[in-house]
This record gives sequence, structure tokens and C-alpha cells, in this order.
Amino acid sequence: MEKLAGSAAIAELIHQTKAALRCKQNTLHIDTVPTAGRANPVSSGGVYTALLRKQDILRIDTAPTADSVNPVSSGGVKAALDELQRQIPHYADGDEVSY
Repeated sequence: MEKLAGSAAIAELIHQTKAALRCKQNTLHIDTVPTAGRANPVSSGGVYTALLRKQDILRIDTAPTADSVNPVSSGGVKAALDELQRQIPHYADGDEVSY
């Protein structure tokens, strides 16, 4: 820091300090849970609780399953689509399907 000389330099330093203090946050708002789009810090307990709710192991279904919340492997999706395609009648000669 350079050496200040005279009252003008001291007055300028006081002015800069006051300007910096006007920009400070008067109250630190701490969220209790992690929240999307918020810039506030989160309390330790909020982070801990959120981590307790995380899924420890990602379970992947090998085939689409009713009421499952698990993702399906790409092989499982392909196999299911292939089976659906197999069930649709194919007519290479352009005949219409009759039921």
C-alpha cells in the first residue's frame, strides 16, 4: 500500500471505504434446503438432509417395465422396439392389412 500524505489522501481513503461498505450485504440469508436458482448459501443440515435422500445406486432396467421409475438400458429399449416391430404385419408387395 502506498504511503498516504495529507488530508486529501486520507479523505479519499475514507470516501472509498464508505463506498465499499455501502455495497456490502447487511444480512446473510441462509437457505435450509438446496433450491434451484438461488444464490444463497445452504445450511449444513440442509445439505446433509438432501444427501440422505440421494439414490445410492442407479438401478437400470433391462426392459421397459410398467410403473418403474428406473431408466432403461439402450439395449432394453431396442429389444422392446424390435419386438413391437416384429408384431406389426409386413407386406412387401404393398397389400393392405386386413383384420
